Amino acid sequence: MAFAVSGQSGPAAGAAGSTPKAGDFVVYGFSQSDVHDEDPQVYELDPDTTIRAIGKWSTAGDEAADYNFAQIGRYHAKGINFMGSGTASVIFPKDFATTEIFDDMSTRDADGNPVPHDEFGFPEPARRGNIFNPAYREYLLSWARIQVDGGVDGVNFDEINAGFSGGLKYGFNGNEGFDDYAIADFNRYLLAKYPAFTTADWKSRFGMTDDNVLRRDVPAGDLAANFNYREYLRAGGWNLDPLNAANPLAPSGDGWSPTACTPRTRRSPRRTSGGTGSGWSTTCGRTRGTPSSAASSSRRTGCGPMWTSTASACTRGTRTSRRPISAAPTTSRWSTATSTVPSRCSRSTAT
Repeated sequence: MAFAVSGQSGPAAGAAGSTPKAGDFVVYGFSQSDVHDEDPQVYELDPDTTIRAIGKWSTAGDEAADYNFAQIGRYHAKGINFMGSGTASVIFPKDFATTEIFDDMSTRDADGNPVPHDEFGFPEPARRGNIFNPAYREYLLSWARIQVDGGVDGVNFDEINAGFSGGLKYGFNGNEGFDDYAIADFNRYLLAKYPAFTTADWKSRFGMTDDNVLRRDVPAGDLAANFNYREYLRAGGWNLDPLNAANPLAPSGDGWSPTACTPRTRRSPRRTSGGTGSGWSTTCGRTRGTPSSAASSSRRTGCGPMWTSTASACTRGTRTSRRPISAAPTTSRWSTATSTVPSRCSRSTAT
């Protein structure tokens, strides 16, 4: 698959007096090959950048020996940027050492149960990874580091926000993303958005009750002593349909839901920054000599503090003209934040 994007900074293509030329466009390719495979079609197409030259899947790509990094030099000899990739959401039991770890890495519904994704039709049970879990984000970064150290020009995290649909079990109604990590983040978001709210305000605005109300004197992640969104949903009868318009904290209301951006509300969902310190993304990829800079998302109504995009990608050298790039960057490592909320990841210009 390939597409072209205009790189003109002057008059729009087709405008009076201007004739678009081949050099005015950047050509992007997409090749969904396994980590050890090499797609000869890319050399025939000769794009500027292949957004997904390879794709990490399940355990294939956990080790450096799984990859065919030698092909990167052949891409560069043709003047093509080579971007690695991998699924950021589909997980299987065999991907982790124990069942307990698999469960902890999995998304949850509003009753706190792991959400199956049988709609894939895979022979083994599939779930979506819980992007709010710091351990899961580190798992993603572990294989991304292997690709970066192997010489890729960037990393594309595929379907990074796909764990919020509810899957076939719930008719893709958004009943997913209500694990402890997510709803603790939700508490932090609400506290930051309404810094002057009192107990009376929480009760009148969102219908919270004395036994389940947001508090500033208790850690946001203490779901036994502080507000518990799952209990709130069960009390309101929305635990099977948390995005129900009757829920004051659903996207149609004034609050935020972990599943605010799902196929139910938009075909191409994007989580956006709420500007309140509890979102995340990653700084990945490398530049010639310095780590890639962070690019923020724009704010959209109804979306919460998770900051991602449909195709998050960190690129090293997107070109606007067809010229070879350096075969080897001057840095061999990348930088990531070490706190529970990594720094922001730039989005692929191709999307």
